[in-house]
Amino acid sequence: MRTKSLANGAMMIAIYLVFLILYMYGIFPIFSSLLLPIPIIIYSIMSQKLSEISLLFIGCCIGAFLLTSILGFLTTIIYGLSGVILGLGILKKWPYWNRIVNSALIYLIGFPLLIYVVTGTRMTDVLLEMLNESFTLVESMIPDLSRQVELTHNRMINVIPQVIPTLLLLVGVFLSFLSDAIAKVILKRLHYETPELGNIWNFQLGRPLAIAYLISQFMLAIITHPTINIILLNVLLLLDMLFIVQGIIVLITLLKKRIGGLGIGIALSLLLLTMPLFLPLIGIMDALFNYRNRINKEKS
Repeated sequence: MRTKSLANGAMMIAIYLVFLILYMYGIFPIFSSLLLPIPIIIYSIMSQKLSEISLLFIGCCIGAFLLTSILGFLTTIIYGLSGVILGLGILKKWPYWNRIVNSALIYLIGFPLLIYVVTGTRMTDVLLEMLNESFTLVESMIPDLSRQVELTHNRMINVIPQVIPTLLLLVGVFLSFLSDAIAKVILKRLHYETPELGNIWNFQLGRPLAIAYLISQFMLAIITHPTINIILLNVLLLLDMLFIVQGIIVLITLLKKRIGGLGIGIALSLLLLTMPLFLPLIGIMDALFNYRNRINKEKS
């Protein structure tokens, strides 16, 4: 390992361990969790060598174990691997969403394992316990709504265990997206080139996913096998989230053409409050018939 690379690696391990201590001791834990992958991402671009990146990751794991025992080690496995994937994705010029989703898969697998090792219980049980405590608190604060709260509670208890994979994947995407964005800002400050995100207004899931969504809806209505239903439910929830994003983009594109300026924010807020259930439908229709292409042609 080169002397400069060795010095950079030692500095990044030290920075990582500072972030880990902040995270482990609950000092801005959410922000600290976003920072944990960043030293590895930055070093990946500085080094550009897989062997040196691997040694940095191993060094972070050893340092974490010595400082915080097994919990810090497992945390480093999750957030460190996320940093390695995001760094390699930038270095190898992977498509943007490819590296974000690959990083999110680490959280999808890692979080349940971490909770099981630490608490000895499944993630489902931990979430249900938190849910029960939350609804008990709400019922005690607003006794007049106890019946409605109980109905909502029962529905969520039935649904949440089935959709945990999708929820974890979405959390992983969110964490990976923010860590990647922060790292790219720092890398630009250090005068390193990073790939551009691309134009968000061109976000288009396409006709195959729209058809897959409609088929999944139909299959969920006629199939009674519990395992298949859970898989379909997770697929539908994930596609729902994506089509909501596409629906919002379609609405903003249309509003830009019709009103523009500050009116876009006001009109969009009113639409989101009055018809949120239509957003996935708007996204699906756009995927099938590409309304934005027609809107943009009219605009030009």
